[in-house]
Amino acid sequence: MPDEPGARQPAVTAAAASAAGHGVPIGPAPAAGGDLCRGLRWKGMFIDSPPDPTIPNPHDGFCWCRHTLTCLGPDGKVAETAACRPGRSCYEAP
Repeated sequence: MPDEPGARQPAVTAAAASAAGHGVPIGPAPAAGGDLCRGLRWKGMFIDSPPDPTIPNPHDGFCWCRHTLTCLGPDGKVAETAACRPGRSCYEAP
């Protein structure tokens, strides 16, 4: 039974959280703006639960590129919110 102590609770999916009116932190980092490269990734993009105001924002500034899977983009420059913008040779519009 789910109500028993120690029982596993079902995971909250992004769709369920959205339907329940909860925002899910998938998308650009809060202070990043809307012109970030589609290839930029950070761990907050993969948190699939409703936001909890008692837990600090998971965007710690560490990013990686989805093409290289490292902190460097295909052009050899650092993958970060300040640099992965229009004008960069590997930039992909959102």
